[in-house]
Amino acid sequence: MKPPSTSSDPHGIADVCLVLEGTYPYVQGGVSSWVHQIITEMPDLTFAIFYLGSTREQASRRRYDIPSNVVVLEEVFLFEPLPDEALAPGKISAALKGEFY
Repeated sequence: MKPPSTSSDPHGIADVCLVLEGTYPYVQGGVSSWVHQIITEMPDLTFAIFYLGSTREQASRRRYDIPSNVVVLEEVFLFEPLPDEALAPGKISAALKGEFY
């Protein structure tokens, strides 16, 4: 099974994107069960999973094997500090600033 790409791989284009908060693939049962069933029973479609979790420690072990038709698995942990480069102000042209503001 080929591992899913991450956001650094721009070629991960999917038919369906699932935004999952605190569930699949790190929690077993409930919503995770039907998400896994949907993905595995629709092999003709490709899926991107956008996982929102609180901390990386709480998502330490996947409870499901990721099916091969999942082409992107992006994980965002809301209570982890951002890297310094993400906190630095961006450089925006004066024209763009004027358009935005």
